Amino acid sequence: MGGGIQRMLPVTFMLGFLKKLSRNSHHRRLLQITVLLSLIWAIIKRLKKQRELQANPARGLPLPPGPWGWPIIGIMPTLAHGYPQKIITEMSKTYGSVMSFKLGSHLAVVLNDFDTIKEAFAKSGDKFSDRPKVTMFESIHPAGAGVVLSYYDNHWKENRRFTLRTIKKMGIGKAAMMESKISEEARFVARSFDEQGDRPFHPTYFTNLAVANMINSLVFGKRNDYQDPLFLQAISKMMELFKVFGVGAANFLPNVMKYVPGSQFRQAMKIVKFFEEKWYGPQILQHIETFNANNIRDFIDHYLLEKFFKEGSIHYQDFPAVLGAVGDMFGAGLETTSTALDWVFLCMVKYPEAQAKAQRELDKVVGRYRMPQWGDRHNLHYVMAFLDEALRWSAGGPFGVPHSPIEDTDFRGYFIPKSAVVIANLHAVMYNPEVFPDPETFKPERFLNEDGKFVKHEHVAQFSIGRRACLGEHLARMEIYIIATHILHQFTLTAPGGNTDSIRTDGIIGLTKNPHPYKICSIRRTDTYDITEIPMDLLSDDNNNNKEDRNNNNECKHGAR
Repeated sequence: MGGGIQRMLPVTFMLGFLKKLSRNSHHRRLLQITVLLSLIWAIIKRLKKQRELQANPARGLPLPPGPWGWPIIGIMPTLAHGYPQKIITEMSKTYGSVMSFKLGSHLAVVLNDFDTIKEAFAKSGDKFSDRPKVTMFESIHPAGAGVVLSYYDNHWKENRRFTLRTIKKMGIGKAAMMESKISEEARFVARSFDEQGDRPFHPTYFTNLAVANMINSLVFGKRNDYQDPLFLQAISKMMELFKVFGVGAANFLPNVMKYVPGSQFRQAMKIVKFFEEKWYGPQILQHIETFNANNIRDFIDHYLLEKFFKEGSIHYQDFPAVLGAVGDMFGAGLETTSTALDWVFLCMVKYPEAQAKAQRELDKVVGRYRMPQWGDRHNLHYVMAFLDEALRWSAGGPFGVPHSPIEDTDFRGYFIPKSAVVIANLHAVMYNPEVFPDPETFKPERFLNEDGKFVKHEHVAQFSIGRRACLGEHLARMEIYIIATHILHQFTLTAPGGNTDSIRTDGIIGLTKNPHPYKICSIRRTDTYDITEIPMDLLSDDNNNNKEDRNNNNECKHGAR
């Protein structure tokens, strides 16, 4: 009884004190401020308590340090006011190589340097090989299908082994087999550039078409005309899907955004439905209907053949699994490679001296009367340095695809729960001033040794690191090299009117970092082997329309090399 009275006395005293304070306006204002500060203090204490409870009490390890965020939404408002990769990299100067914060309802753990990422993703076995359970991943990807977004389980291991086997069977890893296909597509890109005449144009349009057609030829066994309306719509939808895949509310406020009309989540679902009903779906069903184990045409047939040998027949029930595998091929290949090419062309235009130096090396090594080949790369040291510097400087995949622990684990003295979203800050790796001095400056020479030879650097981690790194990196690098060197050999790319200041060097963040839309002029180089002499029936007659209009445009008439 006495103890209860003693506990009540402070409360009684406080109530009396507050009553006196409220009798005049000055005291009332003081009371309001006191209550507000008390409320803020209570919220902070509550959040701190929740954070402490998340640590594994059995191991006695804390979560990685990091900034406090708002209830429910975490630090998402902070990331929305600027470039997330730069904001997080700046935070790492305070919190270190391993830090954490809340993104909506998810705990994010960010790894901020190369050694830390390599230790987690490459040297820790399968500890961080899972994918996080975020709404966008789960909703667009059939369970047990594909490799890129799948959870780390037996389905993933089986699908990865199959993909590697298929890559080998189809000769995707063999330079000779792939070079002819990529070179053919490079001819279409060059012809498309040439057909623009004196009219400034967006190169992104053609890089998307070229890379998508490369994937088409592997997956569906055919290429599409650059004027095919359904093909163009499919590419547009795919690029739209990538834009809503970044660090956004659709991923990290799953229980809210799926019900919000017009939200990114709803947009993504509409796009997925388009692919199932209009693009991937019909072509997959046609493959199932026409499958012949004695006539394997492409990636889909290889996938069905695997099913055939395992189960003895092909069923329409296999459709979701094939859909996921095909989605992987397009998702993994289109955005990363086409974005990289966009940045390469932007660098050519933005830094004309570097472009001219690369062209001089091409002329010396290759000459003017044949096209560059994959084997020439061993003697094209500055060109290779230019391409790797474009990948580093653009940091087109600033965070890669998020990982997740396969179970509650510890890492570098911190507790990482299974539910965490583990993010590799690849931007910080490629912009580390201790590795790349003056990282904001575009400088291909940083990849040349004292003898002027190209030196590859493992910190150019555009395709991520470890067990879940991009399986198609070799193919992507070959595509970038062949298309870029073909264009460099045939054209000088310039900014309209020669105004390089109009070319922005920042980017737009989605799943990757894309350049802001920009236009270029392609000026035909003189005394050159004409790569554009390809059969006209392979291109639409629409390309020849408006030639008179193009010749009247003076924005691109300022000299050629």
